Amino acid sequence: MVTIYDIARRVGCAPSTVSRALGGAYGVREKTKKEILLAAKEMNYVPDSTAKNLKSKRSWNIGVIMYVEGLSGLKHYLFAEILDSFANVVESHNYDITLFSKNIVLSKKSLLEHCRSKRLDGVFIVCGDFTAKPIKELLASEIPVVTVDYFNAGMENINCVTSDNRRKMYDLTEYILENGHRDILYIMGQDVYVTQERVKGFRAALKAYGVPFREEMLLRGEYYNLDLTYRIIKEVFSRKNRPSAVIMPDDYCSIAAYDALAEFGLRIPEDVSVAGFDGLEIGQRMTPPLTTVRQNTVGIGEYAANKLLSLIDGTAEEEASLKTIDGMLIPGKSVRKLS
Repeated sequence: MVTIYDIARRVGCAPSTVSRALGGAYGVREKTKKEILLAAKEMNYVPDSTAKNLKSKRSWNIGVIMYVEGLSGLKHYLFAEILDSFANVVESHNYDITLFSKNIVLSKKSLLEHCRSKRLDGVFIVCGDFTAKPIKELLASEIPVVTVDYFNAGMENINCVTSDNRRKMYDLTEYILENGHRDILYIMGQDVYVTQERVKGFRAALKAYGVPFREEMLLRGEYYNLDLTYRIIKEVFSRKNRPSAVIMPDDYCSIAAYDALAEFGLRIPEDVSVAGFDGLEIGQRMTPPLTTVRQNTVGIGEYAANKLLSLIDGTAEEEASLKTIDGMLIPGKSVRKLS
């Protein structure tokens, strides 16, 4: 049986584009629509009744995926704040939210079929393993999806909202450089889109200030992993040559850095400067208050909600989109000026 995926491969477009063209939705280029309709006719395509019903009758239900690498997204302060903002918007438009448990996301059963069986009008992926086959199938399906912090220009139907990670890491690094630091260590998170953007910002700031980049300035850590962060800090500051400033993967990991440095008898910022990234409330209640970048969680959540609603209504542009939301540098008191 011919599917929209077969037509998509023949025409060279996304399955969601085929779905919209066959359903007469707004946002598909006329030339592409004609090619799709012709291919469907030549291939004797018969619409799938399940998918047709999904598009023709709205369920007023949106799925939310909040799970990543063994850590429930609901325990992640930043993602929880984004979801709260998202929920406020979609609920004001009379939508209900179905929160996927980790068992569903990690199940061997088809995540796409699960979404179809629930007749979800759209899905918001706040955090997830975007390399996993179930997530990939969902992203390539006819179901409207908006992601946080994941963008792949090679996928036509990816719609992502994220902080301006490259620019804000540049600003954070620049602030540290302006305070006279040159031996800076950046403990990165996992090798994902957000990390790659932040590394680019870090390196660009060093270059702008004429500071040679050295590979040892980067160490691989993990977001929200206190134990790993603690071990990395202990190992780094056991060395003879210590950095004068350390940038953490996120504010939460800074807790482990504060603890580990205290065990060495090192004071922040008198002996070593520390910076985070996210702008969590907890960072400003630490002693001293953390130097960081505050992500605009309200703006991210609101944009994601409005984007997904426009995709569901068929009023959004069909092509992939990447929206960056600006953040704010919070100077705090954990970075000192070197004499």
